[in-house]
Amino acid sequence: MKSPLLFAICACALASATALSAQQCPATVKGSRIPSTNWSASSPKPGYYALDSAVINVGNGQVVSGSASYTTVKNDMGSAFASATFTLVSPGSGGGLPAGVISCSYDGPRFKKSGKTLQATVTINCKGTSCSSF
Repeated sequence: MKSPLLFAICACALASATALSAQQCPATVKGSRIPSTNWSASSPKPGYYALDSAVINVGNGQVVSGSASYTTVKNDMGSAFASATFTLVSPGSGGGLPAGVISCSYDGPRFKKSGKTLQATVTINCKGTSCSSF
C-alpha cells in the first residue's frame, strides 16, 4: 500500500521542480537581450537554440523558416527586432537536452514581411542562474 504522505511529498517535489524551471526563465525578453551565440552544452552561458526556433506565417500557420537561426529571425524582423518584446510560452527541460538544461521558448510580436504577417518563436537554452542573465 502506498503511503498518502509519500505521494504528497513526491507531488510537492515535482511541483517545486516545475516552478523552479518556470522561475528561471524570464517572463519576457527584449530582442536586444536574446543571445546571438548558439547554445553549447559545454558552455555555462545561455545560448540561442535554433533547432526549436522558427518563423511562422500567422495567416496559414505554415512554417516559413524552420530551425531558424538568430540571424534569420533578426533579419526577418528587421529594425523592430531589438525593441520587440518576446513573451515566455514554454519553460522547461527535456527534449533530449542534458540534465540541468532549461529551455525557454518565447513568442515575438507579429510583423510584416513581403506582405505576409509573420511571427517568430525563439528558444534560449541555459543552466541554473545563467537563465536570469539574458
